[in-house]
Amino acid sequence: MSEEIKIVTSLKKIVFLLIPLIPIALFFFFVVRLNLLEYNSYSYTQFDLGVGFRTLFNFHTTYHFYSWPNPPIETPETFSKLIYVPLSLTLYIYNSPLTFLFDQIILIALGGFAVFSISKKILENFWLSLILEIIYFLYPSTYGFMTQGGNFMVFFEPLLLIGYYFYIKNNNFLAAVFIILASITNEFAPIMLVIFYLIPYTSNIIVFIKTHIGTNRRISRLIQFPLGKKQVWNILFLLIPIIIFLIEIGLYGIAGIMASARINSFSTALNSHGGSIFQDLIQNFPSKLSFLNEVLEPVLYLPILSIYSIPIFIYFIVAWYSNQNLYYGNLVSQYPFLFSGFVFVSLVHFFKRASVKSTTLRKLAILLIISSLISFALYSPFSVGNLQSGNLNNESTVTPLEKNLTAAFNLIPMNTSVLVQNDIVQLDNRQQVYFPGYYSNEVVQYAVFAPAGVGGINNGYNGFSPTIGNSFANNASYGLYVRLGNVEIYKLHYIGAPVMFSKEIIEGQSSFYSKNFSSYTNISFSTGFIFLSPGSYNLTFSNIVTPNSDFSQKNVSVELNLLFSDGESSNVNYTFNANLLPGNVLTFSGHIQINNFDSYAIKLGISVPKTYDFSSLGFSQYYVASIL
Repeated sequence: MSEEIKIVTSLKKIVFLLIPLIPIALFFFFVVRLNLLEYNSYSYTQFDLGVGFRTLFNFHTTYHFYSWPNPPIETPETFSKLIYVPLSLTLYIYNSPLTFLFDQIILIALGGFAVFSISKKILENFWLSLILEIIYFLYPSTYGFMTQGGNFMVFFEPLLLIGYYFYIKNNNFLAAVFIILASITNEFAPIMLVIFYLIPYTSNIIVFIKTHIGTNRRISRLIQFPLGKKQVWNILFLLIPIIIFLIEIGLYGIAGIMASARINSFSTALNSHGGSIFQDLIQNFPSKLSFLNEVLEPVLYLPILSIYSIPIFIYFIVAWYSNQNLYYGNLVSQYPFLFSGFVFVSLVHFFKRASVKSTTLRKLAILLIISSLISFALYSPFSVGNLQSGNLNNESTVTPLEKNLTAAFNLIPMNTSVLVQNDIVQLDNRQQVYFPGYYSNEVVQYAVFAPAGVGGINNGYNGFSPTIGNSFANNASYGLYVRLGNVEIYKLHYIGAPVMFSKEIIEGQSSFYSKNFSSYTNISFSTGFIFLSPGSYNLTFSNIVTPNSDFSQKNVSVELNLLFSDGESSNVNYTFNANLLPGNVLTFSGHIQINNFDSYAIKLGISVPKTYDFSSLGFSQYYVASIL
């Protein structure tokens, strides 16, 4: 019988050990799957996933802190972001931007387990601790890294939680390690950590004073404050972020740190907005107040009843004073995730101090779950709005073009030099890669251009340069190696047809204009400005309705003009056919040759005998341009 009891007890322990892992497993499965799809659909750009990964990559390959190898890239070189040093070790496992992305997901998942462990240690209530862990994974800011694909400040929150768990477990060495790691994630981290770890230390001093001096009132007793082992570690936990912050000041100065954190200097604030810091704080106040509600509503505002919420309000004051929309404009971004750890520590300490009946506690826990589900449905990447609008589906759908694009990029050897004239994160894991804004006419073996964008590839990060693109398109030393839609890859000394090719189709509505003369009518159809790459295009203007069934191409003269982005216009050699389709629908089609990357407006001018009545033409005409 005793053996059966031991088996049952062991099984219970295993079950209770596995239950907290279920939310982590679900989070990991869905988030990894979604982010992998978004990465493969090119929904992430150079900000911030590419910059973060490239920083890891540079240190991984050179072990230089401040002297970056050629070619350079804008990287967070400040001492406050030295978290890239330990993170760079993960590139030994897999050298890809996906590694940086998954580093964050893994650590955020561990942060959820830390919330459970902290709650279990302090509250000694398994089910309440599990509920708080679930709320952590429902909290919208937990998914803030997905806004840009990644940012070093994302690591602060889980490192804070893990460090605090070891702190309350009296594992002082590991607590110190994680405090060091958390301190080097961003500019805010050291000060936020000092404030956070001052709270229990200050509480201990207050308790000591009340106990030893409250009745005696002899100040000399304060000198006898016991400096035991725990107090020594407490002082160390304060000294670590203070020392790191002092090093930052020595390297960059207060002004440099404030500028890096996008905080106005106090002297600027005193002389701006009417000369009042208070006016800085109240500027955009409605949106700031709304953001505060979004932050605290999922947890029913309970954290503000704990002294551990002090860092949250200090963050609010600093962020609101700076008037940077980044800090309060979007709950689902890496910036609000900075204080999420304090939200959950404060929530745990609220329950520790709360004197409520078990029935009240259960009701409160149910309300927390409901409130968190509502917030998750409103603000998270999986929100009802994103699902209804199709945003989430669009960002995570990998099209055949994008699959081919990934295959094309894999054709570029890792040890070759590459010019990447767009936000193409997938090409970051090469030693010699030149990004927009960091290219000075160096000879490269491959050059990649995506002027009209693919998925998340856009014109950010200094974007695509037509001048640079044309220097390769019209350079006899380079051949067109790959053409996939609007993406072109040029290869040094390449001769022959592209090894991969697919059509680019551009379509839209054209504007219509007509003018009558004595014996004929001029009609013109014009596209808006569209970005075209060098190549031969098939161009069609369709849906032109005429009431005359005897219309003949012999009775019409056609002229095609290209309007360039600089305003100049030129005639284009073309071959055009006019066809009268059933229903008296007239279609003009032909071929044009584009020699340079540029934005073009294509204008089709038609002169017809006045006997043909085109007055019924409206604005339903469409154009379609496809590369041949």
